[in-house]
Amino acid sequence: KAIHQCMTKNLTNYTGNALKGSCSLWITPYQKPLLKNHDLDEEPLGRVTAAVMGFDEVAKKDCLFLTVEVTDPDAIQKIKDGRYNTVSIGASSGSVKCSICGTNLAKEGFCDHYKGEYYEGSLCYWEIDEMDPIEVSFVNAPADIYAGIDSIVPPDPFAGLLGTNGISKDEMMFAHSLLHKRYDENPDDTNIKEQHSKIVMAMAESFKLDHSVLNNLDKD
Repeated sequence: KAIHQCMTKNLTNYTGNALKGSCSLWITPYQKPLLKNHDLDEEPLGRVTAAVMGFDEVAKKDCLFLTVEVTDPDAIQKIKDGRYNTVSIGASSGSVKCSICGTNLAKEGFCDHYKGEYYEGSLCYWEIDEMDPIEVSFVNAPADIYAGIDSIVPPDPFAGLLGTNGISKDEMMFAHSLLHKRYDENPDDTNIKEQHSKIVMAMAESFKLDHSVLNNLDKD
């Protein structure tokens, strides 16, 4: 969950237009990097592979969801153990408006109002109506308190193996799921348990999977 349609702790309000308009820019003309603490001089921990708008049931707000392929081994471990969890985006914008007078600060320069101050009872904040994403980073204290990892999906062990022996991934997984269901419903049935083990072994043989993938299939 990269950023929500909301006011952040640094008094910057991201509009729906800004978030929706940025989706394609996260992956074109190149996939934006995953960094630590917005440090553009460091090697990326991964790259953004997809960006979509959705509704965050926890925050109860519209949200920009990013799919990120993490490739750095150290970062993967820190994600697994929870050290890397919350995130923040880095972006540029040509539309940063003062909430009090409407001045576009990005194009017209600063006005006479200060973010965080009140003017005739109204709080001054900046409104972002468009943005050009630069990166997304792991940070310890995000300005958007709900921004962070939503789910972790392991790499697809069957990627690149479709069509092996004329069996598709979907067909293979469907057969496995049916037998797995029977195994869950009848855990003491040794015959089903034996069949389950055999089909997993056959899948591993057909798709040339290593033992770690085989064990994961048997546990799933």
